[in-house]
Amino acid sequence: MIRVAVIGFGYWGPNFVRVLAGLPDCRLLGVVDAREEALDAARAMYPGLQVFRSVDELLAAGPDAVVVATPASTHFAIANRLLDEGLDVLVEKPLALSAADGRKLAAKAKEKRRVLMVGHLLEFHPGLMQFREMVRSGELGDLYYLYTTRVNLGKVRAAESALWDLAPH
Repeated sequence: MIRVAVIGFGYWGPNFVRVLAGLPDCRLLGVVDAREEALDAARAMYPGLQVFRSVDELLAAGPDAVVVATPASTHFAIANRLLDEGLDVLVEKPLALSAADGRKLAAKAKEKRRVLMVGHLLEFHPGLMQFREMVRSGELGDLYYLYTTRVNLGKVRAAESALWDLAPH
């Protein structure tokens, strides 16, 4: 059974915790957050869940893999540290705030022979997978234009540009 922890219990962290808590081959090791109110919320939602105030505390507990769901400006440093520790890492998008930092993380994961994955959650959404197959099969004909509308504004973020935040969608 794989022992997984989540760093960050803010906007996306609770979603990762919910999913991990329901996976049969996964043991949710705990949640890391520097904010006491976030840890209180995690404890209230998941009684008995271990909480940690730092990455160092988490590492002492011995996770096998870690999800990074912190502000984007922290992704590179945290993921880099976790890879150095020999852990598999899933980072909520964006992976980093620059392509150069993203390439550094990918190179480190390859060097350390660890899994590094970006949380492109919609990549695996059944509806989008079906749409992708319909496009590939030609069922929809030749597509020349695709128009989408964002119906949920979500959280406005100052730490990264709108392009970094929205383009993966």
